[in-house]
Amino acid sequence: SETQNNMLAFSRQRSHKIYIERHLLEILITEEIKALLAHEVGHIVQGHCSWIYFFARSRTLKNQEIEADFYAARFFGKQAVINVFYKSSEIFKNDKRRKDMIELNKERIEALKASGW
Repeated sequence: SETQNNMLAFSRQRSHKIYIERHLLEILITEEIKALLAHEVGHIVQGHCSWIYFFARSRTLKNQEIEADFYAARFFGKQAVINVFYKSSEIFKNDKRRKDMIELNKERIEALKASGW
């Protein structure tokens, strides 16, 4: 689907399944993969809706992504989560359809850096 084509990783609330594109797994180190999985588990645990990805610029999406980012950071540290954003943005940079995801990644990095913990 179009939603899935705009994501490198996503989770399904009802089935509790997590999907990660192979080329993202190939560029992440172990701690970053753990952080990515924790982020997706965060979406499931917090009851986030996968349909929200249709509205990539919505405030709800940004809030849900940041909530899941902080969930992952609690277990694997802010830097591992931030590294996932940097590396996924490298994948996105040559695809104009994914420009909004690069912007969202920048906002997520800033939110994590600005946190006091």
